[in-house]
Amino acid sequence: MEHIKQILALSRLLEYSSNLKNGISNSKITFDDEIGEISKFINNRLTKSKKLNIFNPTIKYDDILKFEHFISNSISNYTSRKLIKRDINDEVQILLNSTNKSVQELDNYNVSISNSLKEDFKKLKHLTEKDILDSLKNALYLSVLPDNDELGNQYFTTSKIMLNKTEFIIVAELSHETRKKDNLELSSFFIFSINDYLKYIKNPTQMFLKGLDKYGLDMKIKNNVSRYYYEVSIPLNTNIGSLNFLNLQNIDPKQDFSLRMSLKQTELALELRNVYAINLTLLYNDIDSYFAQQCA
Repeated sequence: MEHIKQILALSRLLEYSSNLKNGISNSKITFDDEIGEISKFINNRLTKSKKLNIFNPTIKYDDILKFEHFISNSISNYTSRKLIKRDINDEVQILLNSTNKSVQELDNYNVSISNSLKEDFKKLKHLTEKDILDSLKNALYLSVLPDNDELGNQYFTTSKIMLNKTEFIIVAELSHETRKKDNLELSSFFIFSINDYLKYIKNPTQMFLKGLDKYGLDMKIKNNVSRYYYEVSIPLNTNIGSLNFLNLQNIDPKQDFSLRMSLKQTELALELRNVYAINLTLLYNDIDSYFAQQCA
């Protein structure tokens, strides 16, 4: 996740410098959070090494261009490093596009569990649908990934959940379809140790990506390998049911998995949004182990 923070910080600096260049106000860009602190650290390094300080109120136009060029190249180089074994561009995009909202927004909806997830719940020994729905009623933080067409918005929440007598963190993804105005469907969830993940609880989108880091499957669509696709187009003749369009990279044949995505057909292609796959065997074994540890 550290490499994503680095790219987010670089992207914020790029937006800031681009606004300066074009005479656009930067009043809506903040550097008071964790990503902002990384941004300021990067800027300080450039000030020392390149004499380029983007926060200097008297910075020259040519220096803004140099700064913008350097940041653009840094983003390109960073994302192409061999250190990153899979494409994370879409993960960066979901972090950039999602915004934190008041949890009161959830009061406008009824929350239900998707049919596919209902089937998955049958594989859990201890955790019930009611446990999850009750935790969502007490969501602590909410972030929203907006969409402007009929595929609808994605909502991510974080809350705390009691498994026996121990508290854990749960992050949930809720899907909203425009045609179902008052309903949100629970599409997936991850449960984490509160001691290891409490510092991420205020950013539900980041927590969701943490879940994909731990339980997601690498998917190869076309020539890219990623654990999350924000949007991708595939040919109209693709057989979605047979999963011919993707190649799961890190799954044992004996392990169970689930695939999540939104789908829209156009005249030219099938448009997939928010595509990811979860190793259910690994996730549910961990959840069962949380109960076992408490009963030992």
